[in-house]
Amino acid sequence: MKKRTSFLMLAVIAIAAAFITYSIVTEKDYELDGKTFIKVQLQWFHGAQFTGLYVANEKGFFKDEGLMVDLIPIAGFTTDPISVLNNEEVDIALAPADRILIRKDKDATNIKAFGTVFNRSLACYTMKESEFMDSLGLKSLENKKLAVFPKFDTENILLVLKNKWNLNINKNDIVQAPAGYIQEFEKGNLDVIGTYLINEPVQLRMKGRSIKIIDPVEFGVRFYSDTYIAKTDVWARNDNEKGIKLKDLEKFIRAANKGWLYAKEHPKEAIDIMFKNIDNKSKSIHGELELEALKEAVKYLGSGTDKYYANMEREIWEEMESDLYDIGRLTQKGLVEDLCDFDLIKKAYE
Repeated sequence: MKKRTSFLMLAVIAIAAAFITYSIVTEKDYELDGKTFIKVQLQWFHGAQFTGLYVANEKGFFKDEGLMVDLIPIAGFTTDPISVLNNEEVDIALAPADRILIRKDKDATNIKAFGTVFNRSLACYTMKESEFMDSLGLKSLENKKLAVFPKFDTENILLVLKNKWNLNINKNDIVQAPAGYIQEFEKGNLDVIGTYLINEPVQLRMKGRSIKIIDPVEFGVRFYSDTYIAKTDVWARNDNEKGIKLKDLEKFIRAANKGWLYAKEHPKEAIDIMFKNIDNKSKSIHGELELEALKEAVKYLGSGTDKYYANMEREIWEEMESDLYDIGRLTQKGLVEDLCDFDLIKKAYE
């Protein structure tokens, strides 16, 4: 009797499992019917920096364009979004523009940049207000202990500023930002920290700290940060071949921009959507910080005379290239033309 009961229970479980599996598969097949699935590698962990993309997913803006989009945060601090893209693990990646140029120069990587989330780099330098001398301006960085992230934008831009303005910054005074660098800065163990406009300065001000931001843009150094890239194969692919097409990049841009516009107009709802779609942060702990970060981030949306979100300026790319060449981070110039598609954004809106 027990054997018969056990058999019946197993049969019921098997039927239920089969039904659930069928439901999941058929639902997924239905959702993907006629849609293109796109994997997007983010350049950092989940956060306000990518709110527009979460909103575009949640509100169905990607689906409206015929896309199903999977947003993938970096796996760890050493994850390189460019390598993930090159390994064909994703279809689109976001990466800092200076890193893209350096990688292109290093190994002729077959990638193209086709848009940038923000109209400038978000990198800046933070120091205590008491340490900043208005009469010195940028020279307030001289004779200070500066913590940056080596080989990334906070170091690259600092070296460009040093070169352009002939700053007296000793190489030994530029150090790797340690774990807990914000706390070390607050303790006075670091004079200046390389930061991002939507991150550390927001945190410090929320804690009531009196700080001063040194903005590279004010001193003629213009970089881009979060930049959309895809493999050059996409530009050569015809409609009959497998893989995403140029029209899919255009659809992605339109939907992403719509998501960012919605986030700008509805910041509290957008942050709620962000926390709904991620599980690595607690809203009760991080909610206020992420909301303030988003409010800061949307200030830098839009670029160029046409005001298209995600638009890139050729002049800024050429300035970046020249600056990186001058500090020895590039071995050549002339990479921009092959690296960037400056027309895709406008085509997306034609």
